[in-house]
Amino acid sequence: MNPDRNAADSERGPLDKHDIAALVARDIPHGAFVNLGIGQPTLVADHLPADSGVVLHTENAMLNMGPAAQGDEIDCDLTNAGKVPMDLAIGTKKVFVVMTLFTKTGAPKLVPRCTYPLTGLGCVDRIYTDLAVFDITPQGVSVRQTCGTTVDELAARLDLPLLPVPT
Repeated sequence: MNPDRNAADSERGPLDKHDIAALVARDIPHGAFVNLGIGQPTLVADHLPADSGVVLHTENAMLNMGPAAQGDEIDCDLTNAGKVPMDLAIGTKKVFVVMTLFTKTGAPKLVPRCTYPLTGLGCVDRIYTDLAVFDITPQGVSVRQTCGTTVDELAARLDLPLLPVPT
């Protein structure tokens, strides 16, 4: 995979999970502390250069833990070892999501409004998928790169507006 592909490069086809992990690894700053979560994101570790200085920790480990969640921040499904609700997004500089763009039935996973319980609201900066990489900004969703599709094809399948690609 060429890490310098741009939003107009859609000739190769969809990315596999290793290609997505390589893209994420490329975008992690030198010396960052990173929680890779579980599942597909753990592949990112295989694509980090040995001299990256990146410190990885597991899903159940904590660095820079914030205060106990209060009020609307409380998520009873997200607790620390003492069963106290917490917020994993406190203190983070960037939040990247790694996922396939569509469900097995073809429904988009990138949606205008979340319907599942959230661990952090409005904290995602970038989403890496098999068909595109998206930047999430206060203005909306922009397509950073496409893979095996075009921005117009994505717009037709997603139920949300896509901002013009930055030049």
